[in-house]
Amino acid sequence: MKLRKHKIVSLAILGVLIGIYFMFNISVSSAATEISGSKNGLSAGSYVLTGDTTLSGQIQVSSGQEYTIDLAGHNLTMSNNTYFMFMGGTLNIKDSVGGGVIYATCQPIWMYSGGTFNMYGGIFDGSKMTSTPQQGGCVNLARSNMGASVFNMYGGTIRNFKASQYGGAVYVGSTFSKKTPVFNMYGGTIENCYAPAGSAVYVDDSGDGPGYFYVKGGTKQAEGGENKVTIKCDTYNGEKVPNAIYNYGYMGLEGVVDIDGIVYLDQNNWASTVTHFIKITGRLVVVGDGYIDVDTAYPGSNAIVTGHTVVENVTQTVGGTDVVISQREFYTYSSYFIKSTKGLMVSAGFDPTKNELDSKGSPANWPTYQADSYSKPYTYVDVMGQTMLIQSSDSPGDKRQMQNYNYLIYTERADLSEDYAEFYSIKISKQDIATGNPLNGALFSLKKKVVDGDGNVTYEVIGSSGVTGDSSDGVDIGETYIYLSSDHDGKLMIEDGIYVLVEDSAPAGYVARGELATIEIKHVMNESTGQLVSVVEVVANNKVLTTTEQIIDSTYGDKGYIVNKEVVLYLNNSTEAIEQNIDYQIRIEKYQDSQFNTVLSGAMFQLLTVDGQSVIVATGTTDESGILNLKDLNGSVFTFSNGDSYELYESKAPDDFYLMDDSISLSVDDSNHLLIDGVILNDGQTLTMEQVGGSATHGGWAVSLSGNLLTIKVYNEKMPPTWSLTGKKYGTQKLDALALAGAKFTLYVIQIDGNGATETEIISVISSDGTDGYTKGTLAFVDNEGRLLKLQCDATYILRETYAPLGYELIDDIIIDVNEDGSAISVTQNNTVYSNASYDAENKLLTFSITNDAVYHMPETGGGGIYPLISAGILMMCVSVVCMVVLLGKKDKPGREESEDMNEKGD
Repeated sequence: MKLRKHKIVSLAILGVLIGIYFMFNISVSSAATEISGSKNGLSAGSYVLTGDTTLSGQIQVSSGQEYTIDLAGHNLTMSNNTYFMFMGGTLNIKDSVGGGVIYATCQPIWMYSGGTFNMYGGIFDGSKMTSTPQQGGCVNLARSNMGASVFNMYGGTIRNFKASQYGGAVYVGSTFSKKTPVFNMYGGTIENCYAPAGSAVYVDDSGDGPGYFYVKGGTKQAEGGENKVTIKCDTYNGEKVPNAIYNYGYMGLEGVVDIDGIVYLDQNNWASTVTHFIKITGRLVVVGDGYIDVDTAYPGSNAIVTGHTVVENVTQTVGGTDVVISQREFYTYSSYFIKSTKGLMVSAGFDPTKNELDSKGSPANWPTYQADSYSKPYTYVDVMGQTMLIQSSDSPGDKRQMQNYNYLIYTERADLSEDYAEFYSIKISKQDIATGNPLNGALFSLKKKVVDGDGNVTYEVIGSSGVTGDSSDGVDIGETYIYLSSDHDGKLMIEDGIYVLVEDSAPAGYVARGELATIEIKHVMNESTGQLVSVVEVVANNKVLTTTEQIIDSTYGDKGYIVNKEVVLYLNNSTEAIEQNIDYQIRIEKYQDSQFNTVLSGAMFQLLTVDGQSVIVATGTTDESGILNLKDLNGSVFTFSNGDSYELYESKAPDDFYLMDDSISLSVDDSNHLLIDGVILNDGQTLTMEQVGGSATHGGWAVSLSGNLLTIKVYNEKMPPTWSLTGKKYGTQKLDALALAGAKFTLYVIQIDGNGATETEIISVISSDGTDGYTKGTLAFVDNEGRLLKLQCDATYILRETYAPLGYELIDDIIIDVNEDGSAISVTQNNTVYSNASYDAENKLLTFSITNDAVYHMPETGGGGIYPLISAGILMMCVSVVCMVVLLGKKDKPGREESEDMNEKGD
């Protein structure tokens, strides 16, 4: 019997446990971990984050101690006044998963007296900083006589940090008592940081010697190669900064390095590379006796500093006299540098893939000197007509530096903050129009457009070519350059302006073409940044040149492209004169009335081929003036000529306007006639849509021709006013925590005719579960492109819930009455004003907040929830307790067998 009682008790306890299980068997995400530092409170060792973590206190990294933190994809927040203070130990930051972020509230790394900080991955983010340090927003390698601090950055990112004076991301202190702070950047990224001096890195030299900043990126840019070094600190939060790197100490460059911003070198500082790829997309500024030494004498190596180099306060030998060059701008033609005895010199290097060496091993197309005559002075006449005596230095070691100063250029520039000039040489390749074979014997000249103070325009010859294929110039068959002077001692470099290339004489048996190309170099707006003078375009015959060959003359099939700051032109010749094609251009004007009076912006057009593939060749949107000058996909003015056929469509109408759905066929016949839908359009003539047999459901068009400019005027019809609808579904209360997924609503419009009222379905939507880009519970009444559905005014609608989530009742229909212009909307339910709706009359947007009555009136947590489980658990516990009371309560009235046993014991 005792055993049976134990069984009953056990069953009751089991019921309680099952009830508890039902109540508490709920998935709970792990809470954030908090690590307390307080000097050495955080023990040395390895830590792997299993969730987002808070770090507090000041952690002292002492000599002999090593800390390793693996973010493992999680976030680590350093609370106020939390930082690592180095006293000789080692800190390793890793991220084995990726995406982990360390949020700093103050300077997180203070390398006070030696120690090593290794960053392998993760992100240091300073966007939550509550204080701004004077130097080293993220890492401060302070000068100290107690030890040399070393920061090795192998990967990861430092971003959004700021310092009030030096080193927005990293400050490298100067040498003190022969202990040199060192920052080795072997990979990773520094971006969007700021300081007045060195937004990314500042290297100091205010002590016994300079600090050390060595940048060595991986040897490959391809995926799978070593980490590339990237520094993107030309702006901070969208605002331009003074410089990205300010090097007052020592700086070395090697490997795959991409610096976006100004590199400022001061005093006896230098940057060096042996091989690989260096790219600086801002400006390289050299002051005092600073210089940059980039050794690229070996094939396969590249050093590219796009743009220009600014030199301030450098002593340079000019015309035999030492003078101070201040605010001079050196343009680097192919961006190879060598070290000079005074200031900065530029060497073009050579292309090892071409046959450019003579029998003695010297460059055949350069001034005659031995490549190893490193100390020989050379005289150079620049584009300003000034003579410079250039003294080179000895080459380091036994490396052969092919020095060519034909490409050294400097110009006066009063304000270094102004946008800079960029210079291009012109290379010409002449060939037969039929065979493509190279042609020797052609001569060219280059004229520049000049406008005087009275606005008079003239074209002045500024340079001439050699004869194509002249071996004495060291060029290939059929090739030549535009040179500075008749003795061809340097290639002419041209900057912003308009130029005309003229063929003065053709090869024997061919017809000279005269003016054959207009070349324009200009600064234009960078649409991505909005800056007015930030992008240089080179345009040839209305084509913006790219690195890919493209046709620039439809008659002769001339091609052009840009490579290594050269405008390369492939120009064809014929043995007989050819009638020049007319290159028609397209201007679209958009209006909102058939009289073409009121302009309309925001209309998008596409021009497609009609060869069966329908390829888009040009596109654009009308501006605020309603005008679109059609451009091709490279950004050049679109032109079409003999043999071309296209179809023009309006692909997107402005908001609240119908699409003009009639396409326009454009073609040019063999006689240069322009045809519109098959009808010839003569110069000065206008054709309308109706005249050529076109038709549109809405809108219309008219075209006119003036010279080679085709103007197409298009008008759109305005749509009647519309309104839109959006909403959110909740449980029994309007709380975000109670947002409900899975509720289905259908919108109907009531149409009345002779047979009475009819409900016509417009759209059905289901409240979002939060995985489709909307917040949970959202009712998105949108079209296939995700835009709010446009609904007609002057109508009555029904919003009906056709499916409610489990545990909830369907709501009663909501009636929506819209007046004729959408200025007012009435919303009712059961003939009573529906209070959970609001209407934005300006934007014509009706917004609903819809709640449901629950079938089970229990407290909610935002869905089917856990309360059915809790109810079941409580019920099972109650049943179990009752069973215990009932069964065990019989102990007061023992059974027959038990009484007998007791009586026997009593006897």
